[in-house]
Amino acid sequence: PFNAENAWFIQAISSNTAKNTDYHFAVGSFSSILVIGGLTIAWFIFHKGSLTTQRVILNNSILSSISFNFWYIDYVFNPILKSVLTKTATKMVYFDKKILDNTIDSFAILQVVLAHIISWIDRIIVDGFIKFTAWLTGKSGDLSRKVQGGKIQAYISWTLFTTLLLVLFIFFNT
Repeated sequence: PFNAENAWFIQAISSNTAKNTDYHFAVGSFSSILVIGGLTIAWFIFHKGSLTTQRVILNNSILSSISFNFWYIDYVFNPILKSVLTKTATKMVYFDKKILDNTIDSFAILQVVLAHIISWIDRIIVDGFIKFTAWLTGKSGDLSRKVQGGKIQAYISWTLFTTLLLVLFIFFNT
């Protein structure tokens, strides 16, 4: 459909012109003549008033009568389409303001509430677990530092304590 070589106007000019680029000039010229002619007729009918409606309508055919009355669009548009479009637009405004806006606002509020809940969980539970783990690691480091302080008395006491725990474990599990 968008191939200019198969257009009816180009085929009407000649088949030789369709193969050249000269048809661009022919199409542009023909379109310009149609536009200038239409504007000239409209000028004489509506602005100058030199052509009366009786002279424009040469016959009383149905097509010319319908065309002269602008295809009766005003008679159809005003009573039927105007009220339907106004009611439809009113309903669409109601839908937009009451339903769609409230839904979007509710989703935004829900998102903010969920963000606060997640922030609380992160701050209290996750960060609390991390802080507790760091505290426990520090305390166990303090304990092991005392054990490995280089004092022979601490080494002997920890060895005796661990041996005692091992004996109690074996005694109560058998």
